[in-house]
Amino acid sequence: MRVRWITLLSLIVLGATAHGETTYVQFSLEKAIGIAMSRSPRIRSLDARLQEVQADRGVARSGFLPKVGVATGLEKNPAYGEQSERLTYGYASWNVFKGFADRRATQLASFEVSKAELELESEKFALALEVEARFFKILGALRSFNEWNEAADLNRSALKDVRLRRGAGMASEGDYVAFEVRQSRIDSDLADAKLALDIEKATFNRLLGHEVGQGIKFSGKIPRFELGESGEAIIATAHEKSFALKAAAIDVAKYDVETAKWLSGALPTIDLEARNGWLPLGERTASIASKNTPSTYLVMTAKMDLFSGLSTVNERRAAIARKTQSDEQLREASAELLSVVEQHVRKLLLMEKRLRAEAENVKKTTKYKEATSREYRAGVKTGLDYAAAIDMAIESRRRYVDSLLTWHDERFGLEKAIGRRVSVKEISGEEK
Repeated sequence: MRVRWITLLSLIVLGATAHGETTYVQFSLEKAIGIAMSRSPRIRSLDARLQEVQADRGVARSGFLPKVGVATGLEKNPAYGEQSERLTYGYASWNVFKGFADRRATQLASFEVSKAELELESEKFALALEVEARFFKILGALRSFNEWNEAADLNRSALKDVRLRRGAGMASEGDYVAFEVRQSRIDSDLADAKLALDIEKATFNRLLGHEVGQGIKFSGKIPRFELGESGEAIIATAHEKSFALKAAAIDVAKYDVETAKWLSGALPTIDLEARNGWLPLGERTASIASKNTPSTYLVMTAKMDLFSGLSTVNERRAAIARKTQSDEQLREASAELLSVVEQHVRKLLLMEKRLRAEAENVKKTTKYKEATSREYRAGVKTGLDYAAAIDMAIESRRRYVDSLLTWHDERFGLEKAIGRRVSVKEISGEEK
């Protein structure tokens, strides 16, 4: 199911209003996916490939149609006289029967069209998942950066407080130094968090284009989901829309046709040709051979190769071998798909249990930090106790966010494998 609840992005419209203020417009995830698709070289290439094979199919279908044309020229044949004869006639030729070669060529061309359509659809689906996954990773990196900013502000406030306490003899030199050392570590972690956020944004910009991505202000909360359908149902229906299985099945059908294609070389071909007008002298009837008079010429020919160097036999052997390979590849793809889907489902269910535990831990560590802060100000806890409580709260939130992103990564991997979005249900109120 397509996500519609995300608050998504705000796009800064570069340029000022009449009052010199910067304007903003809402920029949805759906729009971001559309932009990514419109500028993807891979999708444009696959779209061009689809047009190419569609044209090739049109060429194959043209074998069923007659060829019609006109010819003109001069002929001089001493056997019919010294004077040059004018040639002007229309002609039509039609392959009446070609051993089903045109039919099978059209079938094979249609398989190539189906594969190109499937590959294009698969790439679009995968790109949509990548844009959404990258958006979530940016929200995760942004949250980490904001939390380290918050920790730095808290530590600076505590550092001022412990300085005053030390001057009043209420805190030790060790407490003061500990907060100074901690400030240096937090500044380092903050720099790392900023770098991670910039890298995620740069990756997102690669999908949308630098000129668009640079103007986006990211906001929102990573959604908390659980599977809305059973793992057994997902595994049971995994083969229905899988792009990999569909591609393998097309190959099986394609090689079925190629296995029968060899027969065309063993069957006769029948051609019909008609000409009307001022024909070449050799094609005129005997009564008008020496006269410049319009006439009609009809010919039907049947040809059959009695020996072609065993080419049809070897073509059949090669087609049977390719058919066997495609059958085995389909079985392998089916087994691999079920294994991959089962792994994703098991990990998702396990991560859901872990997320529930970590969400509870976030609540508890947040309460502990708030209680320690009050006790520290009351002189019951030391500065080191307070710093440890802050670190514990930050670490619990980091673990929750990492697990949440891992759950979404598994979901995206599952959806990519089965070729469809899975049903999910939103969980709210777990973590603040």
